[in-house]
Amino acid sequence: MTHPITDFKVIHDGGSVSLLIAKNDRAREFIKDRVSEEAVWFGSGLAVETKYLDGVLSDLIDNQFIIELA
Repeated sequence: MTHPITDFKVIHDGGSVSLLIAKNDRAREFIKDRVSEEAVWFGSGLAVETKYLDGVLSDLIDNQFIIELA
C-alpha cells in the first residue's frame, strides 16, 4: 500500500538496477537538480545502479524525503 505522503518509490527486485520514482513536485525538482542529462530513465523512473542505491537513499533521507520500498 502507498502512503499518501510518500515522496519517492523505489522498485528493487535484487537485480543490478533499481528504479527511483518521484511522486510529487518537490521530489521531481530535487532529482532534476541532482541528475545529469545523461541519466537513464525508464518511464517516469530514474534507473539507479544498485551499488549506488544506499548513497541515493541516504541523500533522500538526509533531505527529509519519505521513501516507499517496493
